[in-house]
Amino acid sequence: GQSSDTTYPVRRYGGEFYQNLPDSWEASLGMRDLIFSKSEVKIYTGTVGKYWGNYYFLLRLNVIPDDAGTSSSFNLQARRYLSDETYFALSAGSGKSYEMLTANSPVVILGSKKVSLEIYERLAELWYGSAGISVIDEEIRSGVYRRDTSYSLGLEKRF
Repeated sequence: GQSSDTTYPVRRYGGEFYQNLPDSWEASLGMRDLIFSKSEVKIYTGTVGKYWGNYYFLLRLNVIPDDAGTSSSFNLQARRYLSDETYFALSAGSGKSYEMLTANSPVVILGSKKVSLEIYERLAELWYGSAGISVIDEEIRSGVYRRDTSYSLGLEKRF
């Protein structure tokens, strides 16, 4: 990807290798490289998933090394399939990042927590819909959290 807007990376690259494993397991390893005008961020990712009956369980990790400290996050997800293409998903995640809140301040560790619920359903031959709710508690300075609740609706057409 590429952008001239200073909000986004000037360039970004990424890739992830997925592998099906025996006994209904799957795994992935990947990396993202975000290049900004004055810095570069490398994100290492990995996933382990397991199908068990009508359920799918997933653990996803993200690691971001930095001189200030290594930031990391994880997400756990459980899906209950009602059919091949309809499921309910419950997700929970947490993370920590090393931040300098002002130019000359010491580095602080800030955390976040998230929980979400989603339904994904096949509506017609090529049409799919989704609806969800997420609650995120994000630490904006040591011990001070901001709560964000978001709702989503989606409509997808496959070709």
